[in-house]
Amino acid sequence: MSVQAPESRELEACRLCGFMRFVDQSGPCPACNAPESSFKPYAQKISKKRAKLLDMDVHPIMTHFAITAAISILLVFVFTITGNPWIFSIPIGFGAMLDLLVILFPIVVSLTAITGIFDGKNRYQTILSRFLKIKLFAGISLLGASLGTLLLHFLSVGGSITWIVGLEGAAIIACFILSMLLGRIGAKLKCNVVPMGRFKEEG
Repeated sequence: MSVQAPESRELEACRLCGFMRFVDQSGPCPACNAPESSFKPYAQKISKKRAKLLDMDVHPIMTHFAITAAISILLVFVFTITGNPWIFSIPIGFGAMLDLLVILFPIVVSLTAITGIFDGKNRYQTILSRFLKIKLFAGISLLGASLGTLLLHFLSVGGSITWIVGLEGAAIIACFILSMLLGRIGAKLKCNVVPMGRFKEEG
């Protein structure tokens, strides 16, 4: 998180997790529970506009949507092919919820990719660092897998062509794995301190 403070109020940040607060706020870190001694004086160096954009966390939110969609498609597909195309009297199989999910998924993935590129440029000033390049490649692969799932879904003619349904299942599993991978990489990249400012020199 970033903190928009009047010029007269000094900031400090937790060295362990990057949580920022005003120096007149005491106690252990409310984010990671590190002792108060983990806080050091901190100078925020980014503009207010950039800080507000980062605080919106649009890309992390979209990533959660993409992961949720991947899990939902996998579960609905498994229920469908195991002979349970209904949940609480709601049709979920071919011609029902599964159709909607496979149509929406590439849209969600596309929006996640767009916000990810914007977030990388805004947060790290680049999308070509090692982790970001891996994430970019995984994101493109996920988009391809989601489009492949969509194509195979409708080529299966309502699930009547078994071998195409099998390929669709493989594509759905690939989407799930890639979504989890993107989530893990994103968690490692969630750094609050480095892109936003620096710790003040001690002494």
